[in-house]
Amino acid sequence: HKERAPGSLTNHDFYSRPKEAASATKTALGTVYSLSTPARSIHSNSSNPKDKLRRIAVSPGTIICQQLVQEGTYGRIYSGILHHPLGETRDVLIKTVVDGASLSQVAYLLSEGSTLCGISHPNILFPVAAVTELSGPPKVAYPLAAKGNLKLYLQSCREIGIQNSQLSTRQLVEFGLQVARGISHLHSLGVLHKDIATRNCVLDVELNVRVCDNALSRDVFPGDYHCLGDNENRPVKWMALETLEKKFFTASSDIWSLGVLLWELATLAAMPFEEVDCFELSAYLRDGYRLAQPVNCPDEL
Repeated sequence: HKERAPGSLTNHDFYSRPKEAASATKTALGTVYSLSTPARSIHSNSSNPKDKLRRIAVSPGTIICQQLVQEGTYGRIYSGILHHPLGETRDVLIKTVVDGASLSQVAYLLSEGSTLCGISHPNILFPVAAVTELSGPPKVAYPLAAKGNLKLYLQSCREIGIQNSQLSTRQLVEFGLQVARGISHLHSLGVLHKDIATRNCVLDVELNVRVCDNALSRDVFPGDYHCLGDNENRPVKWMALETLEKKFFTASSDIWSLGVLLWELATLAAMPFEEVDCFELSAYLRDGYRLAQPVNCPDEL
């Protein structure tokens, strides 16, 4: 399958010496992950979400929603202000739900919003404040990333053309390295992400990528999640075979998803396995088929 993937990069874009650059990138990705991740078993963090968020709990009036950034059926993501006790303010990204959201929708926000709580790393976006009181919708606040969601940013670059976006392929490779650093740090702490994708990353003004949790992603990116008859929406096209078939998550299944994210970067956030029906994906992978190499992507990369 050698059809040109949407948003694929030109030969000129993929460096003047693509083989050398791609080979260096492959080495760098492996080094970034292996040096900081111990060879030990990794277990999901099973702490109570409310207990974790309670450590950063603030009063309802402390987090102020201002501009709507993304919305779904019940989820809302705003830019806003966090008021500190000493009178200082901080620009934040706020995830919340509408009035009248179901208990399960509230539980999803709190559970997924607490995944990265307390994990500090340059490539991790962790919550800095939360409102969990029952008097109104919960809110989870994060440091504001000026360039916003990585998937939406890449898609906007595809629409205007990569030459006009001033986004180099070298920068795309650096994005992948930064995500690898963030995931490696999570794994070194024994934390599995379980939903690595460009939709769950943000970009700051200096084009630094930070991996975030997947709170509200099912709602604001509904096309990326599918139900396979088990009443659970899952990121099917980003999932490893063992996860699809047995719901078995490991560090390796996270790295599989990282590989799909790298493909997203090379195609400027095209849909992976777009031609494959979700119900047929397990058989497709079991038969040995994989994502098509984007046109003009060097073999080494």
